[in-house]
Amino acid sequence: MTSTTSTHAAAYRSSRLALAAALQFADNDLTIEAQARRRADMVTAARAQLTAATPAAPASRDRQAEVLASRAPRTADDIAIQNREREKVLALVGAGRSLVGIIDAADESRLAAIVDSIEILPEVLASGDSVGIAAELRGRAFDRLVGLGAADAADAAADDAQDARQAAWSQALTEAQTGEVSMGVRQAIHAVDREGYAASFSDDVPVDQAALRRIEDPAPTMA
Repeated sequence: MTSTTSTHAAAYRSSRLALAAALQFADNDLTIEAQARRRADMVTAARAQLTAATPAAPASRDRQAEVLASRAPRTADDIAIQNREREKVLALVGAGRSLVGIIDAADESRLAAIVDSIEILPEVLASGDSVGIAAELRGRAFDRLVGLGAADAADAAADDAQDARQAAWSQALTEAQTGEVSMGVRQAIHAVDREGYAASFSDDVPVDQAALRRIEDPAPTMA
């Protein structure tokens, strides 16, 4: 769990504890009306604190596409290398090797050749879903670059992972401002931030949302 997501998890738990405290608040030295106002103030403060701690959703950016595009040939030598690698790839495919297997064993030069001509490779054209298969293979090529230690790919993967965590927490804390976090969003956090999920939801503080709504919007008293 990063320090950032640790902060988000702490903000969620702090809010739940504060809301639970508001529900349980009682002071016999105060009138019933004064106790109700204090509970409402406590709820308002808890919601405001969580709102302030909620991160903005990250801007959309296709870093994978940027990394793969940077492998396009720029010089005559680049073109010659990619042409040779493309011929080898086609020969391997013709010998029965799958593109996935070729990508998983490829070096950067071969990956660049595959990415540059991916839409016209026989396995893609014969798939019946050339767009989808091409996208899957590009993703596989990107993962291979990360595995090879390509600095730009590794940085992009790390930034994408951070964006995924921020997006999930932004949605979770936004939902928590007015109610419970939905199961889909909890699952999203579990997928990208296991430690943050455990800190927030494995031992969650129960909060009666209906009771909170009654505190925030009490029924009018009879004259």
